[in-house]
Amino acid sequence: QTLGKNRFVDIILKTTVKYGCGRPLFFSSFDADICTMLRLKQNVFPVAFVTIGATRLWEPYKDLRTRSYLSAVNFAQSANLLGTVPHAEDFLQHGALLDLGLDLGQA
Repeated sequence: QTLGKNRFVDIILKTTVKYGCGRPLFFSSFDADICTMLRLKQNVFPVAFVTIGATRLWEPYKDLRTRSYLSAVNFAQSANLLGTVPHAEDFLQHGALLDLGLDLGQA
């Protein structure tokens, strides 16, 4: 599965370099491994980790890094990502969570 993800990221980067340079953009994904690969394979475009958080609207992802905002922020910090793109429900229930990412310098 990792080989497939690696090829997928290579295609995204090749297409981005061919058609997207000179444009303001950033990468984002619900898949933490994809975020890591995007960050390690290039340093021009920022990468953000998208998380569903603790919502009950959808079936939870198997990857624990996306199940809570705290886990997502810690992962983003360890992978040197731009930050996280969390589901708004987390902030509506716990407004203090926003400060956690901001205190770490994340977007």
